[in-house]
Amino acid sequence: MKISKEERDYLEKILSISPKVDISVVRDILRSILMEISIQVLCGNTDEIYIPFLGKLSVDIKDRILKAGKEGVKTEVKLKLEPSKVLEEELIAIYRGEEPPSTKYIKKLIDFKLYDIIKQDK
Repeated sequence: MKISKEERDYLEKILSISPKVDISVVRDILRSILMEISIQVLCGNTDEIYIPFLGKLSVDIKDRILKAGKEGVKTEVKLKLEPSKVLEEELIAIYRGEEPPSTKYIKKLIDFKLYDIIKQDK
């Protein structure tokens, strides 16, 4: 499966946040999400496909007959994401100019790491 430049750039952003994770692991996880969505669509479960941390994805696939002069049918895919509570809290905090939960979590990890370093120096 070939990925676009946009997808490659996004993978690099993820890796810059999680440098201990290999790019192949991130790519495999994202591919697995894509495959799970495909399986759900194949099974006809397009109303509720839950993606952890992101939310509930609804898929609407329809064929549309092209207008006169253009023969054929065009298949349209419409996606709607109902955000998870986690994503919603993150975005609301950012919108309000507050510290998002992910930043609080990162700060907590840094505190624990610094504590371990200080503890080792004693």
